Amino acid sequence: MANFILEDFTGSLNVIAFPKCYNGSANEIKDDNLVKISGIVKLDEETPRIFANFVEKLAKIKPEVHIFIDKDHDTKEKQQELGKIFAQYPGDNPVFLHLTASGRVIKTNARFWVNKEITGFAEAIKGLLGDKAIK
Repeated sequence: MANFILEDFTGSLNVIAFPKCYNGSANEIKDDNLVKISGIVKLDEETPRIFANFVEKLAKIKPEVHIFIDKDHDTKEKQQELGKIFAQYPGDNPVFLHLTASGRVIKTNARFWVNKEITGFAEAIKGLLGDKAIK
């Protein structure tokens, strides 16, 4: 188990990592490491804190790909075509699908993650869903 202070340029926050989290993240919980913490924020007491579920070194995090799908393109056929594009450009960039009609955001399974740097990926998405479909 670990109890540590997470700091940035705006302030600090107490973080508690229980044994399950700590056992998987002990190498990341070190002074001056840049980390991303997933967990539960507790604001019910005098001092806010985070109960960490996962601590990941920031250097390991890949840039995300955000794809915006409007109502006209939200079809089974377009989903199948997206799957084919993702299969052509496999990689470590997490993909988020924004369904604009419903306001839903879906983080895809890691098997659908892409390498956004491969030439042609962004163009394939734009060709399928329009010029404003990818960010």
